[in-house]
Amino acid sequence: MNPIASYSGRHQQTGSVCGALQPLRPASLNLSRVNNTYSRRQLPPRVITTQADPDNDLRIPSQPPKSSTLAPSLWLSREAALEAQLKALQHNNFPTIDHGIEVLYRFTNFDPFARSNYFGISLDLGQFERFRRIFYTKCYRTLLSHTEHTMISSLEVAEDVWIARVLVRNDFRKGEEGVYEFTMKRRLGGYKDGMWFTDALKCDGCEDKHVYGVI
Repeated sequence: MNPIASYSGRHQQTGSVCGALQPLRPASLNLSRVNNTYSRRQLPPRVITTQADPDNDLRIPSQPPKSSTLAPSLWLSREAALEAQLKALQHNNFPTIDHGIEVLYRFTNFDPFARSNYFGISLDLGQFERFRRIFYTKCYRTLLSHTEHTMISSLEVAEDVWIARVLVRNDFRKGEEGVYEFTMKRRLGGYKDGMWFTDALKCDGCEDKHVYGVI
């Protein structure tokens, strides 16, 4: 048998089988129907959230913050900030013990990691307990739960510095009276820009030894 003839016969037979196969055609896709299906779906709105940076966020709110915590605010003028502290001291033990002193501590304008001249002498007031003890000395105890207070004078040292002298009377201590000098300072820069803080609180006629003995 001729091998060449045999190969050509098989080749023709295979070719006939391959020729009988029809090429596959891609199925037609109705894109308009698909587009209509997706267009009818209600996709949720796209929400973009950003993380707030309190150090650079200097926006002024349109309304006062609804908070029970009394602290410096853009809504408090220098007079209002001073009056808020005096009112807190007048009701020192409401709603909690020494709450009035806590309010004054929030208004302080010193670095808790450095010594401060808040009371007129250099003291370490970083811990609240050290700050609290000062008000139980002979010089400052008149402020606690006092009966009345009256501003007797004020002086605008600079645009952002204001000094007020206040006469305080305490009938619960047999009519004790004391004159205290509040130095209010408005901060510039940062997220507390424009808020009034207490830079110093001094008592007239107070000796340093009365303060140094408790801390």
